[in-house]
Amino acid sequence: MRKVVVMCFLTFFGMAISSCGQEKAASVIDANGNEIKVHLIAAKPFSEGMKNQVLVDVRTPQEFKYGHIENAVNINFFSKNWLDKYADFDKSKPIYVYCKSDNRSGSVSLKLIESGFLHVYELKNGITKWKKEGFPLVKN
Repeated sequence: MRKVVVMCFLTFFGMAISSCGQEKAASVIDANGNEIKVHLIAAKPFSEGMKNQVLVDVRTPQEFKYGHIENAVNINFFSKNWLDKYADFDKSKPIYVYCKSDNRSGSVSLKLIESGFLHVYELKNGITKWKKEGFPLVKN
């Protein structure tokens, strides 16, 4: 019995160690069998790619008011029926999303690809990392 416990522990420990530092890779398989992935990207490529694209801040209106990325629209993750607010966006065009640390935007990104968006880009480590790297914010 002791060998079984030790083996289980070592197996679990090995899986935990091997997953440290890996990117989360959210994806879905569409009706044609194609894998659609969320692109989790760092601040610099995010800032370069988001130009002239739909940019969504999924934080609360209060968080948005105190500083957001220029030209972002605010769709509060905690609002009722938040996913319905994406209905007017073209699902074939890129959409860029972010939150404070990439927890809420991770959930939003996955829901967006599940609902048919083809090109979803998520800011890795959120606006916290954005600010830390010196990228600008605007306030309302």
